[in-house]
Formats: sequence, C-alpha cells, structure tokens
Amino acid sequence: MSATVQQFVVGRVRPGSRVRSCIGLTLAILAGGCSHSSSLTAAPSGPTVVPVPKWDVASKETLRLGASEHPLPKYAGTMVGNTFSVSADNNHVAYVGGVAHYVETIDPFYDTDTKTLKGVDYYVVENGKPGKSYDAIQGIPLFSPDSKHLAYAARRGKRWFVVADGQPRGPYDAIAEGSLTFSSNSQHIAFSAMVKKHWIVVLDGKPGPVFEWVGQPAVSSNGAHISYAAGLAGNRVLVTDGNPATIVGKIAYGPILSSDGLHVAYSAVRGGTALVVVDRKDDAPFDEIGDDLVFSTDGKHVAYSAKKEGSWLVVSDGKPGAPFAEIGTGPGFSPDGNHLAYSAKAHGRWFVVADGLPGPAFDNIGSGIVFSPDSQHFGYSAREGKNWVIVVDGRSSNPYTAVATDSLVFGPDSRLLAYEAIIGKRFMLNLSAIDGRIGSTPFHDGPPDASEPVFDSPTALHTLEVAADSNALERLSVTVPGRN
Repeated sequence: MSATVQQFVVGRVRPGSRVRSCIGLTLAILAGGCSHSSSLTAAPSGPTVVPVPKWDVASKETLRLGASEHPLPKYAGTMVGNTFSVSADNNHVAYVGGVAHYVETIDPFYDTDTKTLKGVDYYVVENGKPGKSYDAIQGIPLFSPDSKHLAYAARRGKRWFVVADGQPRGPYDAIAEGSLTFSSNSQHIAFSAMVKKHWIVVLDGKPGPVFEWVGQPAVSSNGAHISYAAGLAGNRVLVTDGNPATIVGKIAYGPILSSDGLHVAYSAVRGGTALVVVDRKDDAPFDEIGDDLVFSTDGKHVAYSAKKEGSWLVVSDGKPGAPFAEIGTGPGFSPDGNHLAYSAKAHGRWFVVADGLPGPAFDNIGSGIVFSPDSQHFGYSAREGKNWVIVVDGRSSNPYTAVATDSLVFGPDSRLLAYEAIIGKRFMLNLSAIDGRIGSTPFHDGPPDASEPVFDSPTALHTLEVAADSNALERLSVTVPGRN
C-alpha cells in the first residue's frame, strides 16, 4: 500500500494533466531530518526563514540503491496523438486508440482496387485493455487524484457523453473541452455541457441551472460546494451552489474554492484596472493580475501575483510584497499554511522568495517549487550556465545536464526528495544527499512523458520507464537500504 504523501507544489498543473518531458530520477536525502539551519521555521509573530547558506562542496558516491523492474501491459493498438496519461500512483496508464475502417472497391476491367476511408473507431485503452468504441474522444483521459477512477468525454453520432469508469453519462449536445474535473478527494466529478443550445454544469450526474454560457467549474473536496462563472440575461454572474450573483466587470481567472468550499475567489477586470475578489470583497486594484490565484489548504490565506507601475509583486492576504521585474512560478503555500514561496526576477537573475526573503540567484528557476509534508523544507531546480542543480533549503546539489523541472516530490517523512535528471548523456536514477552522498541506477531508455516518482514508504519509491521493447513500460522500484 502506498504511503500517503501530502505533496504541495507551487505552480503545478492540476491532477490528471500529467503531460511533460521526464528525463531521469534522482533522490535527495535531507540529512538529519529538520535539523538544517536553513529549513523553514515559524516564529510566534509569523512565518520567517533563516538566511540561506552557501553552496555545498561536491558530493561523493557513497549510497547504494536497491532496484527492481516489473513489466506492465503492452500498448494495444495505435495511440492517437499525444493522449498518453498516467495515474498519480504510476499504477495505471491510459491513452486514446483508434482503428480505421475502409471500403474496398474493385474495378474488374482495369484489375484495380481502391480503398476509401469509411470511418474510425476511437476507444480508450486502460492498462492494456481497450474500452467501448466511439466516433470521437475529446482530449486526454483524466485519472482522479487517488488514481482509482478514469473519465473522458466521447461522442457517438451527434451526442456526447462523459464516460466515468467505463459507464457513459448523458447524452448532451456538447461537452466543453477541458471542463472535466474531479474533486480533490476523487469522489465527485463535474463538467460543463450544452443541452438544447443552453449550457449547464453537471455535478455527479445532476444538472445545474441553465445559462447562456458557463465557465470552468470549481468543486470543493467533499463535493458539497461548486462555483463557476456564467452568463444570464446578458449579464455576467458568479454561480455558487446553484445561486447566481451578478458581478461587476469580467472574470479573468477563476473562480477558485478553498478545499472546504467555504471561500471563493476570482480575479476580474473592470475598466482599465484588475483586482481580486475574495468572498465578494474587493482587494486593491492593480494594472494586471497573474493567473496564479491560490488558497492555502486550510482556506485561511489567499495569494496571487499582480503588476503595478511596471513591476510585479505577490499579494498575500491583501498585503503586497516587494516589487520585482517578473514573477515566475507561484505563489504557493506550505501544507500548514504558514509559509509562502514563489520565484522572481531582478537585475537579470532569478531566485526563490520564501516568506519574503530571496534565496540564491541563478540564470533560471524551474517550474516546480515543492514543500515537504511537515512544511519545514522546500526544494526547486535551478540553472546556472549550462548546468542544472537541485536546491533544498538554499543548499544546492551537484550539477546535472538536465532536470525535469516539475518532477520534484518529497517523501512522507520529509527526509527524501526525488526528482528526475540526466547526467551526461545517460538516463539515470540517482540518489543525491545534501550532506554529500549520492547513489544511482540506470534507466533502459528513459521514463515516459507522463510519469513521476511516487513514494510507497519513507524508504521506497517507484516510477515508470520505457522498456527495451519500446511498445511496453516497466515499473522501476527503488529502495534505500539501511535508511531508518
């Protein structure tokens, strides 16, 4: 059974959207647990962070990893486009397959035959088994956050369905592409659909009120609350739990819900200004608002990036931070809500700002900043010149040729950090410790495009790799012997 890891990623795409370039796997050990002076600490008056230390010296290869490989079902049929999807636990894979049908015409006079395309049957292949065929399948199959459910939109004739766990729901005249979403507890599913030239939002098979148009729905973790933008009698409204309320201006991003569904926020444009509205209360106006509005897990805090007078800054609970030339990844909160991190640029250099204090400067910062489950550590990838490093609590690793910048994940005890990288020209599964220890084991041909490392326990993890037979995947399991 997989260990439960509360992984917090700044600037990561939503669960189910796991299409990226993965290029190797590395582990970093946080020696001594939370004893580093550079780890995050929260003072009674509020969150603070100790200034970051200098770079570490070169590490030595002193750790050995245990590794084993197990084959997964081979691909069935032909994959259509870039539709490959992997569940969050790496135990399930799915993609859209297709079979073309032709009509053969024989001309006896010229002794020739002609094949004309009659149609294509599309289906979703899950774990090597094809499902029911349809005339069209929309987008990429979506796994639930707990990896137990699979859903996608499909068309048969002129009618559209949402297929969840193999069972079609509908029919509808249209399904809004990209609207399909699971609640964070994986027990609820929502999407936007058209019925008789009007739009509705469907939650767990139950249609909501009819509108002229509807936006992307946001669902609370327990499925008890839902919110979305919509059009009603020519007006823009915010619909929360089926109740529309007129809004002033145009919603630019959102709405988003806190995990308990008790708080709702969105960014709006009014005339020549932009602002964020939280629980129907306006924040201060800015020239522009970033598409990164986020609640803390407990719903007590909200943050976003904003532009004013040519500079970008991060606003947390209505309070603007320091101005920078650009804001990159983030902002994002730690699991306990006490810490906030994002990447920023000033004087041509990039760095991560944690609790208001900037870290080491680099040429570039990767797209993923992650907090440990205990909220005491944070890590990210950074590039200096041609090399990439992993930075944990301000300390950097040995250089790598390349790093999958959004692949970082902490282990359940917050002492291990896994990430994917290339050393030289080899795809390697590496173990790198900020106290100087490393270990490694090779991939066959490298990981697939949608796989990420997953911890099964504090000392064991797995990922997927491309097998020597390129038409198959293997589960690569790794252990850290002697690690207590």
